[in-house]
Amino acid sequence: MSTQGPPPDPVARLQLWPTVTEGLNLLLANLGAMAKLALWPLLLSMAADFALTATFWGTPLYGVLRLLCLNLIWVLFAVGWLRLLLLQDRRVIRVFPQLTPDYRRFTFYTLVIALFDLALQLGRRYLDDVPDDFGAPGLEYWLAFLAISFVKLRFSFVYPAVAAGETYSLALSWRHSAGSSLALFGAQLIAVFIPLILLSYLANALAASPDAFVQILIWVGSYAVMWPLEAAYLAILVVAFRTCTGWVPPPDKAIVERFE
Repeated sequence: MSTQGPPPDPVARLQLWPTVTEGLNLLLANLGAMAKLALWPLLLSMAADFALTATFWGTPLYGVLRLLCLNLIWVLFAVGWLRLLLLQDRRVIRVFPQLTPDYRRFTFYTLVIALFDLALQLGRRYLDDVPDDFGAPGLEYWLAFLAISFVKLRFSFVYPAVAAGETYSLALSWRHSAGSSLALFGAQLIAVFIPLILLSYLANALAASPDAFVQILIWVGSYAVMWPLEAAYLAILVVAFRTCTGWVPPPDKAIVERFE
């Protein structure tokens, strides 16, 4: 049965492995679209990183501005990718996204949730003795990263909801993810966080090479790998959002509030 507006409580709980497999299957089934959607954000993120490093490297503003820029660029990818997975809206498969009012709402929630990342960024120098933003993070940093990621996931149902044009809130996301938070975190840990941590250490180990060409390859490769991981993160969120809220797309693909 369909009702106007989301349910007050979760309608089902996540199962760990089905969530992982369904999320990764969503990604694999749409790899071509993901690559096209990620092309412009990939180039923008690399350009922003290069410009910020050349201009603000060594200043307190560097980490904050980099975080802000990457989150704004992430919005360009995330809205289109989520609309494709949720609504099968093939119109979003384009290199240059067509900005809609939903992008403004999505950006607002992205910047609010990014405050957790800002706290981690500002606290990094205290979590491990890293003198700059390029050193390999230590164990304390990654433990803090995982703890903050767990909290962020409780609020993150707002991403697919807003991308689909639904009326939704951070409070609803917190309620709907209750009871499934460990399964959701475990799914992201397996599919995204552990690969991210391992790749971070691999990149920093290879970065010790004095060869400038190797350094450039690592830098480009790091950004090239980042976007498939982001796509996997969002695909798992789609599975979790649909399961916990009972959301189903309207038959006519019109953007209306519809929950099962």
